[in-house]
Amino acid sequence: MDKRYQVFVSSTYQDLVEERNEVIKALLELDCIPCGMEYFPAASEDQWSYIKSLIDYCDYYVVIIGGRYGSVAPDGISYTQKEYLYALERNIPTIAFIHSNPGKLPADRTEMESDNRRKLGAFVELVQQRLCKSWTSSHELGAVVSRSITQLIKRNPRIGWIRADQAINSDAAQEIVLLSKRIRELEEQISNGTINAPIQDSSSLSQGDDPISIIFNVNLENTSLKYGNPERQKRDIIAIETTWSELFKYLSPHLHSGIPEGTLKNLFGRFAELRLPDPVRQRSDKYTFSSVRITSESFNVIKVQYTALGMIETYMLETERKSVLAWRLSRRGVDYMYNTIAIRKPDINV
Repeated sequence: MDKRYQVFVSSTYQDLVEERNEVIKALLELDCIPCGMEYFPAASEDQWSYIKSLIDYCDYYVVIIGGRYGSVAPDGISYTQKEYLYALERNIPTIAFIHSNPGKLPADRTEMESDNRRKLGAFVELVQQRLCKSWTSSHELGAVVSRSITQLIKRNPRIGWIRADQAINSDAAQEIVLLSKRIRELEEQISNGTINAPIQDSSSLSQGDDPISIIFNVNLENTSLKYGNPERQKRDIIAIETTWSELFKYLSPHLHSGIPEGTLKNLFGRFAELRLPDPVRQRSDKYTFSSVRITSESFNVIKVQYTALGMIETYMLETERKSVLAWRLSRRGVDYMYNTIAIRKPDINV
């Protein structure tokens, strides 16, 4: 099967924009999937927690070091160094690319504060203890990265990513096809103006105790195998069976005040973790559960369905950085939550 590897690109940003572009270009030419700050969506989630979640899904980690230490986290360590240390902690194969002569860099691309210069020197000494390469220009950096990543993949093969239609069983594939078709149908109705508001007569829509099958991507890990072994990690796809009512009871308290779309996706992961069957958590082939995420197809179907039912609505949430898409309960959704979740007194026969 044709694999593609996801590579996290870490560095300071404003002083290395051109260099990052060369690295990303080199990775794309190798059919790798680059991941870095250029692709971070705005969200109100804790920044460091979000960065760690992205690194967790990467197969390799690259750090570019020039003449600046970078923005510092509350603990006094730059985010670039924190990312590097976290990748090592997660046993992700790493490689560093260090400027061979930072003293020749322009003043605006070097550290002016003595404390940050000291921290940068200590960081360089740290990465030099592991695999690292040097560079002097952005063009040279792209070539060095291309050769180095090719060698790193050969020495440390990772699980990588493959097309879903090559990895999943026929039942799950058919379920995804049906969900995708349903999404297209509902999106067409929205574009035609026939579903731009809650459907007044929702009796024809699946709801309440009607069943729903939610598809999740599950990461599994065999801790008895050494890091770097391509068989150490597996990805699987499972379906969690529930009802529209049960799912809404779980989501609605979180949606009452409104949450960003990224946080909503994380809630589905927690929902699945509580319902994972034992064969997934304790597999006979020594693979154990690591993490779970809802597929885009299932996530979009659920959003559209609850919107059509008039249970949820979108709005723009203002953050310190920018406005982000968020979801909250509609008036109808709030009423439904109170009617289904609120505890009532037991009937008393006098």
